[in-house]
Amino acid sequence: MADPTPSGPTLEQMQEALGVPGPDVAAALNPLESQEAFRLIGAQIASDRVLIDTARIFAIAFVFWRKATPEQRKKIKGFSQELLAFAVDRAIALEAMKREFTQAGTADKGARLGSTASAGVAFQKGLTLRDQADVALQTAVGTDAGLRKRLKVALGIAEDGEQLASGLARLSAFGVELLANPKTKVRATLAGIDADYLTELTTEAAAVRAATKDASGRLTANTTSQGELDTLDGLNIDLLSHIVHAFAAARERDGTIPRLVPLSTRRLLSSRTKPKPAVSPPAPDAGPVPEA
Repeated sequence: MADPTPSGPTLEQMQEALGVPGPDVAAALNPLESQEAFRLIGAQIASDRVLIDTARIFAIAFVFWRKATPEQRKKIKGFSQELLAFAVDRAIALEAMKREFTQAGTADKGARLGSTASAGVAFQKGLTLRDQADVALQTAVGTDAGLRKRLKVALGIAEDGEQLASGLARLSAFGVELLANPKTKVRATLAGIDADYLTELTTEAAAVRAATKDASGRLTANTTSQGELDTLDGLNIDLLSHIVHAFAAARERDGTIPRLVPLSTRRLLSSRTKPKPAVSPPAPDAGPVPEA
């Protein structure tokens, strides 16, 4: 990842300096009972926007903390080096999860396009065979009104792959009946209807159905769900919020402490902070009210 500021450290550089937090820190800052709350928060914002602010703000906090005097550090409450180390670690985890999620989505899109194209080819091939079977079977049934009506029902419609596949299977079954009936066998044979052709109809029906299913289903296994990504987004927002507000409160006591200003997450962080009520200074004591 590029430097968040022209001279600021990257998340990886900060992690190298801060180290990886222990499991006790993770358990305290990312408890199981908070996962649903984190997911709901994270669902409100894109991961890219979270990563923009975490990289930039954590770098500012890291650089200041490294050079801060003991007096300045004492004034920053709600923050610690261990908390920052965990925040950096989770930001790096979010980067990795977002990358995996995006790559899987891209691969899935490419595979889906390929399977959609294959489904189109199978559909066109099946449609051509269906039209031919209709012509051949009409010759086989001749002017028999009952059989022509049954052929029309077997043909059905072919507005999608499943309908086409079902129609091909019905046409094959109808042809089997014609060959099995002595009254219609001779005419069907003269029309070129035989067992091999009927098998071809059945095979093509299965091919169209399989191609249609492949095009409609998810093709790429994605080990990361949207819910997991949202939950990690929410945890990062929670950690970012604690750090931003800790520095803001400390700055009220010491103006040399920097203000950490969120940009891409500003709306969400603002919604997580209740505005302080305005407090008016007490009115000066005017003394006793003079008697009338």
